[in-house]
Amino acid sequence: MFFLIFLSCLLVSCNTGWDIRPADRQVTFAVLDVGEGLAQVVTSSGRAVLFDMGLPEEYPRWKLQFEALGRPFVEAIALSHDHLDHWGGLQRLDSGYAWTGILLVTPYEDTAFIRNCVPQWRNRIRFRTVSAGDTLALLDGVELHCLWPQDTSGDSLFINDSLKNRFSMVFLVKNGLTGALITSDIDTCAEQELSLRVNTSFASLAADIMVVPHHGSAGSLDPVFYGYVRPLRAVISCGAYNRYGHPSQQVLLWLSQMGIAVQLTSLDGGIALESNGYCWSVSRTPN
Repeated sequence: MFFLIFLSCLLVSCNTGWDIRPADRQVTFAVLDVGEGLAQVVTSSGRAVLFDMGLPEEYPRWKLQFEALGRPFVEAIALSHDHLDHWGGLQRLDSGYAWTGILLVTPYEDTAFIRNCVPQWRNRIRFRTVSAGDTLALLDGVELHCLWPQDTSGDSLFINDSLKNRFSMVFLVKNGLTGALITSDIDTCAEQELSLRVNTSFASLAADIMVVPHHGSAGSLDPVFYGYVRPLRAVISCGAYNRYGHPSQQVLLWLSQMGIAVQLTSLDGGIALESNGYCWSVSRTPN
């Protein structure tokens, strides 16, 4: 009987594409403590992709945490949008770091402005535009799916500051059966559009880990979007006693009612999680 059960499970795994062998690759997803800013790192096999770098004045703290992750080779840096609390740390990035020079940006960024703000890298930067539907294979075994924004070429949204949050990058980081959702500063309008795309294209927003949009702002709370993601753990990057009141009590209450474990960088410091392709485990905090 045991043999028949085992054989049935084996056949099911073959038919669904599952690999029941133990995972041989560890992927780390870290949300660094950069005060009232945002900085995330995905590492695999000694290489990394950075998603935002926080404020320039928080760069020393960012550097300490990045070093604690083993100072991996940087394949690319993704800038969600050009608000200083997300990309300002790039201005301070040491020219001696091992980095390809690839900057991932949305179609709406003023790349000339960014290049002029980082003179130590000016001649080494290579911009790569990404938008919804792009999948990047920059790390071994890790899929980086760009879910937002859509590319409506011809628009000049970078000149309109009020729209920068709405059109900031959203990435789904996949390692095997596990996923982490990076939401940057999107607002409810972007969240509703992403939810609508789930209904029309059967694309999935589901992720085990979600970095809560816009530091936990009430203006980025859309219950339908949260319901589609259905994370087990939510991470909020925010500064202690910040002047914006992040995170909102409404967001914390909603996450609590959904039974989601919540971590704040203002309380927990940098948060690192490791995936073996099947589940996440808490790693050393990169502080």
